[in-house]
Amino acid sequence: MQAAFRVFPIRILFVAVAYLLQTGAYAHPVLKCQMLHGDRTLVSESVPTREPYTYVPIDIRNRFRINAVVVGDNQQVEYVKIYAYYYRRGLPYLAHMAHYPSPTVQSGEDGSQLTGLQRVYAPPYGFELQYSCVLFERSAESSK
Repeated sequence: MQAAFRVFPIRILFVAVAYLLQTGAYAHPVLKCQMLHGDRTLVSESVPTREPYTYVPIDIRNRFRINAVVVGDNQQVEYVKIYAYYYRRGLPYLAHMAHYPSPTVQSGEDGSQLTGLQRVYAPPYGFELQYSCVLFERSAESSK
């Protein structure tokens, strides 16, 4: 009889978690960036972490590199940093860095952009990269 008593609260916990995930009550911030170089558009998404050095940079045609870092957790974003590099002789050179402390997380993807439209140039070659990012809250149901 005591074993059934222990199992009952666990079942309630699983049912409650399943309900929260189904109803979309659980949400998390997402940084979505669109990058345009030439005729190619790339989209990347980053979620908050406590380890900013674990992010993998996005290589764009071996001409540019973007590293979008979101530090925080599912409840609060502490800061967003975006680094844009251009390549010269195979080495990355920092061309642009933006820091957004305590940014506002929008309720949806269609909200105002965090960065606006940014343009980054590779001085020796004249290449241009355009990017814009929005920080929004994604519900569990829209993640499916």
